[in-house]
Amino acid sequence: RLERTTTARMLSLERALLTLALLTIWTWFGQFIIVWLANLPHEVGWYLRRSAESSLALLGFAYAAVIIAVIILVPTGVQRWTMILGSALVLAYHLMHMAWVVQPAVRLSWQEMGLAVVAAIIWAVAYGVLVRALPQYDAESMREV
Repeated sequence: RLERTTTARMLSLERALLTLALLTIWTWFGQFIIVWLANLPHEVGWYLRRSAESSLALLGFAYAAVIIAVIILVPTGVQRWTMILGSALVLAYHLMHMAWVVQPAVRLSWQEMGLAVVAAIIWAVAYGVLVRALPQYDAESMREV
């Protein structure tokens, strides 16, 4: 039998996820503010190449996802669905933000990004099936080793 997760463990994972989400928001916003206040022409050009309507829409969806994740994770109720939803939203934020960062260099279309998302979902399902098929060990058998 597998070891059950405790409320304290779930709470610490929830706090760590919330901390990482807020840290990424602060880091990217801080970088933007530094470039804007310092009036660095080379760095401003980097932002201008990513200011097309589709790119800004992608960035808007990314920040909406992470803000919703933060709103979900702030209350201290430790529930499985809040962790799963918060984790999925933070992961979606990270993927969308990274697509925004590399988009001008790679020139991804919405269809190509959708195809990448479908491929990631297929990979995640295959990974989940594989993990369930592997033998699982409980705490007692691990102590014997």
